[in-house]
Amino acid sequence: MPNPFAEYFKKAGLIDDEKYEKLKKQEELESKKNEYGDFVTIYKDWYYKNGKINPNLFEQIAIDIVNLFKNSKLTSTKLRQYYDIVNNLYKEKIYNNEAKLKSELYLMLAKANYDYGRKQIVPLSFIQFIRYNLKEIVFNKDGHTVEEKFKLFKKHFEAIVAYSKWVLKE
Repeated sequence: MPNPFAEYFKKAGLIDDEKYEKLKKQEELESKKNEYGDFVTIYKDWYYKNGKINPNLFEQIAIDIVNLFKNSKLTSTKLRQYYDIVNNLYKEKIYNNEAKLKSELYLMLAKANYDYGRKQIVPLSFIQFIRYNLKEIVFNKDGHTVEEKFKLFKKHFEAIVAYSKWVLKE
């Protein structure tokens, strides 16, 4: 639960501007962790680090994410089915239509929620994975286009599927 006291402490004169900013950042991080789980820390620099593609994206970050799925009913086959949705969006160049891409990613999120509700076929961490990436692709205005971010997400997801064969047992 985020700490709701930063504003109060600031208005009461109990903390200076520097401590206020630090406390606000901590509150924001706690709030994000509630919604996106461990992905807030795994994706600290998301796909870009210092303006360049994060060199860990296709290896260590992908392995870290697959390990979050490890003790669940998620199989590499089921993961591949979700990757196929992303791959088909890529093949159809849906990324050129931001509204259509957004609706298709939300549909994928709905399917994941259905699979979670249906005997937890996918873990909550998988839903958080989709939700976090959807937000970053469509809503995060970080200077990179939706197309660029979607293409990186597709490649990143491909790496996750590849490592899942090694980590997730059928």
